[in-house]
Amino acid sequence: SPGKRPGACQNRPVVALREEPGTADALERLAGALESLDVGVASPSKGERDRLAGIVRRYLIPRSVDPSMPLTVVVAGPTGSGKSTIINSLTGIDISPAGVLRPTTSRPLVLAGADRADGYSHLAGVRCEVVVGKGPVLDSMVLVDTPDFDSTSPEHRRMTENMIDVADVVVFVTSALRYADAVPWQVLRRSVARGAPVVHVLNRVTSDTAGALVDFRSRLAAEGLDDDLVSISEHHLTREAQHLPSLAIRALRRRLVALVEDNRFTAGETFQRVLTSTIARAERLASDLEERRSELRSWEAELTIEISRRLHGLDLSLVASVAPELGDGSAALTRRWRRSARKVQALDAEETDAVLTRFTENLQRDLRAWFVSGFWDELDPDSELTSLVPDLLPTGRQAIEGWVDYVRRIGEEMRPASPGLAQRVLIDSTLRSVAGPELRELFGSDAETALGRAERELRSRLEIVYGLIADHVTGRVRAELGDPDPDQLNMALDAIGATFAPTRG
Repeated sequence: SPGKRPGACQNRPVVALREEPGTADALERLAGALESLDVGVASPSKGERDRLAGIVRRYLIPRSVDPSMPLTVVVAGPTGSGKSTIINSLTGIDISPAGVLRPTTSRPLVLAGADRADGYSHLAGVRCEVVVGKGPVLDSMVLVDTPDFDSTSPEHRRMTENMIDVADVVVFVTSALRYADAVPWQVLRRSVARGAPVVHVLNRVTSDTAGALVDFRSRLAAEGLDDDLVSISEHHLTREAQHLPSLAIRALRRRLVALVEDNRFTAGETFQRVLTSTIARAERLASDLEERRSELRSWEAELTIEISRRLHGLDLSLVASVAPELGDGSAALTRRWRRSARKVQALDAEETDAVLTRFTENLQRDLRAWFVSGFWDELDPDSELTSLVPDLLPTGRQAIEGWVDYVRRIGEEMRPASPGLAQRVLIDSTLRSVAGPELRELFGSDAETALGRAERELRSRLEIVYGLIADHVTGRVRAELGDPDPDQLNMALDAIGATFAPTRG
């Protein structure tokens, strides 16, 4: 269990790393399958996918290739927890913020023995500072001092979490004043979920804060974690002496020495635990994405049906009624024609643009009401997804302009004596879906034919526009939420299961 105390299992059989041919290949395939998942830029699965891929590529693969590599012990903690001073005291190297090596813990610092220092300038994709030291603690492990993850810098937390994801052991340091803070618990849960053992350290305990030890232990137990922790008493240090007394850190040193002495068991057990946790989480991710893919396909089918329904039920009378460029309706236009037919001109570019504006306003209002009604509840009605028409304006303009011109040609063909009037009356009649007396007066027995042609052409062009809207919405959804295909991940998990059959849950 993740809460089991490291170094307490010396009598158990050694858990050796699996070194069969194909182990690294199977892990490489798993990493590639995770990295290739299209989960979208705003998908809640993106962080989990990236983290699992990083654990496989940066921890499991290197550890499987070189089982003898030293333990990586990551020391993490919130601001003011005293972790740097603890590392000073464990190693005898002055790396604290008051030391001469650096003014602050602004990036991870790796402490390693002279024969192990190479290769740690970059760890978990993060540039690190490397310090060479001596001493029993560094014989078979490297210690990593991390930035304070609860500082104002999000980058500090990212670096610390990356370090935790490659750790064989995490030493989680908090203080008697900070142990209940929310952010440290978030990072602690992340550490435990990965599967590596965690050593809990409560630092700076005084007689006034002794109750914190009991409360912290109770909180750990409530989380299902090991409540056996190391406490370190508060000591007043001078600026020149950034080291705790040896007695103060004896319990922690014993834990780490036990890990050193039991290096092969610790590395093997941690590998198996991290692998088991990673596989279980990857399986949950694959299941979630399979469900997501099914939902997306169903949603796309529903979108097509909804688009068609809205198109066939489209009421364009609003466009006619609010478009003064068409006059006061067919009756007023016809009265003008009777007085002077030649004064009724075809719609000019400005009038056509006004009609287009009415169309797009109507469409925008329709779409916004659609999203606000909860048709796709994961999309924010105030997001860019509800601003579709401006993106499609060039296509919409071409469609409406083409239709206006098509109606003009009908007027020229069927009413050559007054094509402008015929165009305007036919547009007004089409938008209102009414073949009124004015249309019949103009076109006679051909009125229904003219109206039918104009209506079919408009519907055909609007079908194209609505189809583009459906494609546009689908594209935006896929960009934000992804279009995941977990099949490759499932196959990679099957290959991992064949190689590490005992570890798969």
